[in-house]
Amino acid sequence: MENIKIPLKIFYDGGCKVCAWEIQKYIKLDEKQALGTIDINAPGFDATVYGLDRERVQKYFHVLTPDGRVIAGVDAFVEIWKALDTAPFRLAVKVAGNPLVHSILELGYAGFVRIRPYLPRNKEFDCADGTCSHLNRPHGPTAN
Repeated sequence: MENIKIPLKIFYDGGCKVCAWEIQKYIKLDEKQALGTIDINAPGFDATVYGLDRERVQKYFHVLTPDGRVIAGVDAFVEIWKALDTAPFRLAVKVAGNPLVHSILELGYAGFVRIRPYLPRNKEFDCADGTCSHLNRPHGPTAN
């Protein structure tokens, strides 16, 4: 029997140009195929299927670990860095583990959360209410 590795699932805002760009960078660096992506704005996406709250997943970055833990915010990024497991990311994990650095990262992320709705959007998304919905795409979940 083959040992199948379940990837870390990344819930990302495909309508946010900055967010989508960052996730694409991680995917390009993912030689071990340790990451899977789920666009939270894809037609048919249902946060409750993954045990997530729709409003919370729209506001904060989330990952779902292979063992079923849901992690949000700065700690979700740390999980991605752990999964990528290269020297620069191992260093980032170690640095982020410092309580003072972690607190600074949390403050920075809180600021990002506040400005994210105002960042440039991909044109096919409507974000008038602070959450985003995808326009002009057929229904069906996006996951890999």
